[in-house]
Amino acid sequence: MSTRNLVLSALLLSLIRVALIIWGGQHDAPGGDQLAFYSASQQLAHSSTEWLKGGGEFGYRAPVYFVYLAGVFNLVPGSTFLTGQIATALIGVLNCVLIFVLIRNLTDDAGGKLGFWLRGLLPSYVVADTFVMSEPLFATFLLSALVIISFKPNYPDSRQALALGVLIACCLLTREVAIVYPIVFGGYLVMASGSRQDALRLVALFAMTLLITLTPWMWRNVIVWGQPLPISYTSGVNLHIGNNPEATGKWVRFSGESDEVSLGFGTPQSDAWHRQEALKYIQEDPVHFMRLGFKKVAWFLWPRFEREEVKELYKLPARQATLLSGLLGVLSASVMIVGIAGFVFGRRDWFWWVSAILIAYTIFVTFVVYGSPRYRDAVDYLLLVFAANATTRWRSLWMEIRTNGSSAQKQLLILIPVLSYVLINWVWIAYDLTKSGH
Repeated sequence: MSTRNLVLSALLLSLIRVALIIWGGQHDAPGGDQLAFYSASQQLAHSSTEWLKGGGEFGYRAPVYFVYLAGVFNLVPGSTFLTGQIATALIGVLNCVLIFVLIRNLTDDAGGKLGFWLRGLLPSYVVADTFVMSEPLFATFLLSALVIISFKPNYPDSRQALALGVLIACCLLTREVAIVYPIVFGGYLVMASGSRQDALRLVALFAMTLLITLTPWMWRNVIVWGQPLPISYTSGVNLHIGNNPEATGKWVRFSGESDEVSLGFGTPQSDAWHRQEALKYIQEDPVHFMRLGFKKVAWFLWPRFEREEVKELYKLPARQATLLSGLLGVLSASVMIVGIAGFVFGRRDWFWWVSAILIAYTIFVTFVVYGSPRYRDAVDYLLLVFAANATTRWRSLWMEIRTNGSSAQKQLLILIPVLSYVLINWVWIAYDLTKSGH
């Protein structure tokens, strides 16, 4: 795909999203996380002193998505929730371009085009782009890091190490779950370096730009809280949501939340209290913790979207919302299945290993905290790459299996139980939703 065609295609995808936002969505911020991101960004846009306030949504959550939205709101007079939707949708289109470049560098132009249009046109992705959430921006930084590696994966140089430091810091400043990303990508630099001297040099450059990028926010934390880290204060709360007597495996309100009101929302004291209560609960009932962990993973694997998520943003009757969420779920499930197949049959190159580590880490976090299809967003991008690659080379894969290649047969024996496990989890969650009347 030429640069001109890529730009024109990206403009088309942008128009599709803007039309959906204007004609199909509601223009007032719904409750929950979308309202939190929107309202805190508006406050930041109207007053820079919010930067130095402790507590509240800005600081409870990592800062970069707030900063991005606040910058857009400052540029656009009379900004509304619709402005935030369009700003986030444009990030989604940028991610389509990044997917194209990444797959093209990994395989060929045909795979890149397929990945671009799958990400750009599948309703399960288009609708997700119209939510005012931080996941698309997080994916932008992660995809950018992978693209940087893909230009020269076997012998990384200083420029790549410097860029990776900035991008991984931005991941961490967008979502706290990226806390281990510096280890993953620093480890890649060590493994891909030609010598110990090169490894030390690249890791030093990576660490330097990582710390420089994190410094403004850490300095803010020193001013506000007297300590540079952590980046945000969501981990303790989320751990408690998933580990308490009323936990169900996914996000739910629970009575214990009201017990820490006096500590203040989004404060180190509140975060520490939640973490201590969650760890105490895990220690008191480790068997239930382990059992519930599998339910959390089942919710993580559930195809997007639930009817409530669609109704939250779009003014649809219950029946239409159910039909739309069903369609989105089927499409999401299809990409997941093909992506898993592509992963199992994929070449064991740098991208495969980085993806395997990131997927395993995300599942581990889900097992410990709680599950939601929304938190699978970054994993879905990785699976989309494998899905596009598997689709463009399905004939060669089929020939490998038919010609009794021992390697292909072993991979097939791995694929069958993995897909069976995923399907069992889908049935599990579908049964629970049916019992609860959804």
